[in-house]
Amino acid sequence: MGKRYRFERMHLSRSPGFRSPPFGTLDSFSPGLNILYGPNGIGKSSLIRAMRALLTKTKDGSFIDAEAIVKGEKERWVLSLDHGQLSQIRGESGERSTLPGRNDTLSDAYFFGLHELLTEVGDNPLFVTRVQSEMQGGIDLEAARSKSDAKTRFSLATIGESQRVSKAKKAVQELKSSIAAQSSLFEEIRQIEVALEEEPALLREEQLLNDALTYLRRRDEAVSLEQQIASYDARLAHLSATTEQQAETLHELYENAVEEEREAREAVAEAEAQIKGSAVDAQFLDDEESPAEIQARIDALQKERTALDAARTKLREATAALSRWEEELSWLVEGEPEEATLKEMVSRLLSLAQSCEPLRTRLSVAEQLQRSLGSVDETASARLGDREQAKGRVADLITLTARLEGMPKEKPKNRVYAIILPLFALSALLTLVWRPSALIGALAALILFFIARTRLSNPLCAALEQEIEQLRSRLTSIHPAEDWSLEALGELLEALAGEIGRLRAQEAKNERIKAGEVELHEAQRAWQKWLDAWQDAASALRLAPSPLLEGAQFFHFSEKLVTWLERKEALAVATANEEDARASWQRAKERLTTFCALGERDDDRLIEEARNLAKNIAAVQALVKALSERSYRLARAEAALQRSSEKLKAFYREAGVDFGDLETVRRLCVQWKGYAQLVEDLTITRRALDGFDAAIRTAAEESDSAELTVRLQQTERALTQIREQKEERTKLRERQRLLSSSDALEKADDELQSALEALEAHRQEAVQGRIIQALYEQIKEERQRDYQPEVLKRASQWLLKITHGRYGLSIGEDNFIALDTLSDTPYQLVELSSGTRIQLLFSIRMAFLELLEASGEYRMPLFFDELMANSDDERSLAIAEAIATITGERQVFYATAQADEVEKLKAVVKENIAVFDLEAIAKKTAIERHPFVAPTVGAIRLIDPLDDYNAYAEALGVAQPALFEPVGHLHSWYLCLTSRELYDLLKRNLERAGQAASMDSTFQRRLRLLEEAASLAETGRGRIMAVSDLSDEHFPIRRDVGYYREIVAFLGEGGKSGNDLVAALEERTIRGMREPARTQLVTWLHEERYASDEQKLDGEEILVKLALLHRDLDVQSDEHYIVRRYLGALGLL
Repeated sequence: MGKRYRFERMHLSRSPGFRSPPFGTLDSFSPGLNILYGPNGIGKSSLIRAMRALLTKTKDGSFIDAEAIVKGEKERWVLSLDHGQLSQIRGESGERSTLPGRNDTLSDAYFFGLHELLTEVGDNPLFVTRVQSEMQGGIDLEAARSKSDAKTRFSLATIGESQRVSKAKKAVQELKSSIAAQSSLFEEIRQIEVALEEEPALLREEQLLNDALTYLRRRDEAVSLEQQIASYDARLAHLSATTEQQAETLHELYENAVEEEREAREAVAEAEAQIKGSAVDAQFLDDEESPAEIQARIDALQKERTALDAARTKLREATAALSRWEEELSWLVEGEPEEATLKEMVSRLLSLAQSCEPLRTRLSVAEQLQRSLGSVDETASARLGDREQAKGRVADLITLTARLEGMPKEKPKNRVYAIILPLFALSALLTLVWRPSALIGALAALILFFIARTRLSNPLCAALEQEIEQLRSRLTSIHPAEDWSLEALGELLEALAGEIGRLRAQEAKNERIKAGEVELHEAQRAWQKWLDAWQDAASALRLAPSPLLEGAQFFHFSEKLVTWLERKEALAVATANEEDARASWQRAKERLTTFCALGERDDDRLIEEARNLAKNIAAVQALVKALSERSYRLARAEAALQRSSEKLKAFYREAGVDFGDLETVRRLCVQWKGYAQLVEDLTITRRALDGFDAAIRTAAEESDSAELTVRLQQTERALTQIREQKEERTKLRERQRLLSSSDALEKADDELQSALEALEAHRQEAVQGRIIQALYEQIKEERQRDYQPEVLKRASQWLLKITHGRYGLSIGEDNFIALDTLSDTPYQLVELSSGTRIQLLFSIRMAFLELLEASGEYRMPLFFDELMANSDDERSLAIAEAIATITGERQVFYATAQADEVEKLKAVVKENIAVFDLEAIAKKTAIERHPFVAPTVGAIRLIDPLDDYNAYAEALGVAQPALFEPVGHLHSWYLCLTSRELYDLLKRNLERAGQAASMDSTFQRRLRLLEEAASLAETGRGRIMAVSDLSDEHFPIRRDVGYYREIVAFLGEGGKSGNDLVAALEERTIRGMREPARTQLVTWLHEERYASDEQKLDGEEILVKLALLHRDLDVQSDEHYIVRRYLGALGLL
């Protein structure tokens, strides 16, 4: 068993018939049998084609995008197809390579389809020729035998030739013996035959003379015809069979042109007279927009009049509202304040009312605080200074006393104690500062230390005692006691610290009292300032004196004042608006009056007269336009008349007849028939003369008819003698035949020579053919005896297995043969039932596949497509068993739409089987990709028609048209003329032009005209391209080259057409593309209509071409207007 490949995962992104992934990602494939089950059209065959195209390069790969994971014996492979590009990558290393064991030329050998088996395999020379070649040791003996013309036996024709020779020899001998006695007859006949040798020359002479005489007769006929033709009028040479009809047609066209020119001229004169008789000022006629301008000014006047009426209504309402307020709430004010300060004062009072309570509260709090704190203690600051100074002296005294008591009368033996003493003193001092009560312990320890020390006489003690006395004298005022011990001094220091704390608290209280006094003063000042401001604002507003209007109480009535203020402002605004509206109305009226040159009138009469003027202007402008069109028609009629006149003149000039002399032309045409017959006869005669060769002409030119006639008579007499001699020879030969019983000696001799030559040729050919045939038979017998082809053995084994020993397999001259082991009868393929034939061909295919893979070590998956469809249950089970055997060696995929085939396979294949219900998978994939969301269907809202058709388009959101987009997708707005007409379509949900055209012949014609206009507009214009257009499967450029990326960048700028891309290629803006690739790309751009070499047409040229195509497309018709509007929307007009 070789190394086998098996699919682990498969994802089909795109294939013919499936633009999106139909099944998502398929995995959980069995290493054995995988059944792809589903109805026809679900995608079974597409999935198999994709798998095959991923394994080997196939013709279907160009239309498939897919990827898969395939596991080999030791490694996985990542296979992918992207727009026909097959990629096979090793999973571990990421190296792009070719799948080991892949053979693209034999890819079809791995696919077993029912249709292919029934129609191809049995007649496929790939199989028959291979088997025959193997049976002959790899040599195609049949081809060699056929080319060598081998003979299986000596031909019976050779025996016949030998008998023919013998018979001919005997006949010749007998004739010679019989004729020997008749030699005199032979001599006479010989002499006659010598004379007969002149017959060919005489016959040639006779032919030459006859041809020469014929030539002379033809020449005389030509001269006679030329003379007859010369007797006719020479002008007949310029006529033809259709001259009379041509003349009458030209006359008719000329008369029609004259009539058309006359009618056009009268129409122009009529229009000019109507315009001249109109009372419309010429200045209006020069401006096509005059009617629209008048209507716009009428609309403006009506709009301003409506606005004026509304403004007056507003003014009345504002006046009434203010009056009602003043009547109801006049008690709030003693008089009407100045309007200029009303708004400002109301705003100020509101602001003051908001700040009232904070100011009152501030003043009350300040007063209460002042009362609770009392007055300032003025001595606290001085006493605090004295106590802090005394505290410092006590601290110094404690330090000095401690030093004195600790100082030895004698110097210490060790210097270390001199250092320790100051440290203890410093510790005591710090203790006094932070915790005086701890001083006693520190002093006791220090005293014990000094008592324990050995004392020496110390000169510093006197100085310390003096300094201590000075400090004690300064402290007598606060410490009159005589106890200056360290403990007493500690208590004194603690008392001073407590008093200092109390004095400092008093000092802080003094500061709060002073701050409260300042706050009270500021609060009183702010309150007074508020009172002054309130009084000023109230006085300005002339508020009535009332406690209800003071301070925060004012809020209850502020809204009334605000309302008063708003109504006064509303009145002012309404007054101003009324004045503005009246001024605008007056200006609009003056603009309409001035433009229309009308006098002072009331609005209704002015509008009516202006509308009438607009109608008159439009009517006259229509006349002017009609005059232009009629003038154009007149110009065309004059040009047509000129052309018709020139053609008629040219006709008479070529005919050589005076202009207009139709009778002469008719008379000449009557003579022309006889003249034309003579000319035709002359042409034929001259052609005949040209057909004589040079010898005939020379003979005719060198002699006259009489001489040639004499020579001909002489030659004919000589030929008469020859004929008489032939008759004589016939008589002599008859006599000879009677004498010799046979006059066939010559024939017998000819027959003898012919028989001898045929015998020799057949002998040589037969000998060579027999030698080749003998060699062929010897080699064939040896080969068939020595070689039993492996493929035939394997195929026979397969067939015996799946037919349960009923059929074996052999091969005939040009096809396979099934051997019935029961009856020992051979059957050709055509003689087998379809079920048995499938079994036989299945066996051949499997054997051939095994033979192909015999020299390799890899086993590719096999693909079966409904192989059991044409087989009965017994044969189906046999095939299923064969498939079960195959699944032990390789992965197998079986596609079927039949549930019974699935059950048969499941019954036979017990393990390593997976069934994929593709219909269920497709449904699940579709749900996952697009889960159902309950649609919200609302009522369709229709917009009512508007008078302005363009405004109706804006309200409906009609999009602008674009070239290269289906005209049928346009909004129906482009087919209609009025909003009502469009509204009727929209009510029927016919929003698109194509829908509307399908319902009405009028819309059909309009749509057809728009489509023709669009086609003409697209001529010469390239389609706008996007980068996504390059993904077209027929795009001719490789996507892995540098200039492809430049093309992508060029199109990525946006708004580029195929013509732009062609220009970039010609200008070498896109570099690196060689000429063949450039030619392919440009060809593709033109085929896909992205680019065009044709001449562009503007809007007017398009209209002219449409007018030529549709003669009934009048410039004043609705259809013509619709086309012009469409072209204008495209920006072509």
